[in-house]
Amino acid sequence: MKALAAKGHDVTVISHFPQKEQIANFTDINITTGDIFVDVIHLEHLSGGRFQRYVTPLLVAHMGFQSCTQGLPHQAYVNFLKSGLHFDLVITELFSTECFLDDLRKFDAPIIGISSCSIMAWDDFTVGVPTNPAYIPNSFLFLSDEMTFFERVENTMMYIITFATFELFIDIPGRIVASEYFLKPVPNLKATAANISLLLVNNHFSVTRPRPLPPSYIDVGGIHLGVPKTLPLVSLVCI
Repeated sequence: MKALAAKGHDVTVISHFPQKEQIANFTDINITTGDIFVDVIHLEHLSGGRFQRYVTPLLVAHMGFQSCTQGLPHQAYVNFLKSGLHFDLVITELFSTECFLDDLRKFDAPIIGISSCSIMAWDDFTVGVPTNPAYIPNSFLFLSDEMTFFERVENTMMYIITFATFELFIDIPGRIVASEYFLKPVPNLKATAANISLLLVNNHFSVTRPRPLPPSYIDVGGIHLGVPKTLPLVSLVCI
């Protein structure tokens, strides 16, 4: 977002992390509440034992639901929707927060999805990424692309579980919450997400398993890195 602003584009960012110093062409919409999960997600939640791996989808779904219940009614966000501003492009994080998509459609602009981590397993179904449980491991399981028969069975079951988790704990609750706050029926959020124009993922093919990807999926791992600084000259001795 900073790079777009530096190139002269007018950028408006809705987040919990407003800039500490004002940036030209960059407008912050601060929706911080103090109660949301921020910087407290430990990696062991995603790398525990087998039981924990099955619980992780529920944890991720809960975090997304919390973002919906605290972000949608936030006064700064409500005021933004009422501002009548026009945008040529909408970029939104896809992290179990599809509840915001119906509001974003009102701008009548192309929508680009971004993921700050590997995409969740349910996003395979949502954005049309080809999935074959015979050799594509579920993102919540630590399996290789060369699985045994029983690993393939478990992988298939995990895909069914993650799909059900999305339907029961993300899509349906997200529609209910959005309908309550904006007093209007909200359509199927999965169908809305399926119509995004592009998906940018903080990932790189060199550190992931081989799998087919559609043209609308682009790895952008490392895009957050700035211009490298020159290393200082030092004197050293090697013994």
